[in-house]
Amino acid sequence: FDQVAARQRNAVAPETLIGLLLEGQGKREAAKARYRRALDIDPHAAVAANNLAWIYVEEGGNLDLALQLAQTAKAQLPNRPEVNDTLGWIYQKKGLSTTALPFLQDAVQQAPSNGSYRYHLGVVYAATSQAAQAKTALTRALTSGLSPAEERDAKQLLATLPTS
Repeated sequence: FDQVAARQRNAVAPETLIGLLLEGQGKREAAKARYRRALDIDPHAAVAANNLAWIYVEEGGNLDLALQLAQTAKAQLPNRPEVNDTLGWIYQKKGLSTTALPFLQDAVQQAPSNGSYRYHLGVVYAATSQAAQAKTALTRALTSGLSPAEERDAKQLLATLPTS
């Protein structure tokens, strides 16, 4: 893929694909560099923008920059669940739970079997004082497959919700 990227100097796809592969290998810094390179070639490269935004959120990075990137991705891919999830999660991390809610609802509607999307939605429901919906979303998230950290956090959040 590096050879393809070298031959196609101004092609977004090889840079994005290399970024995806590097991210999958846990090489975040190298992945970020490839996503940035893709965005240098095309500032509207949606997949690179979304994935770079997600990395920034996961690392606790610049949420304003992450939001700009996610909005770029949303403009290009308005109906993709991963983009809605990224955008919603950024709003949640910025303390804008009400703004986050419709994006995360859309993500879950578009990909109902994705446990992470359900977990994020459950967090937002809890933050907006919708305990019953939070319990439902978090319980379903736990049966849909979560990372160990998400599973731990979902269980902890469930334990704090009122019982009625």
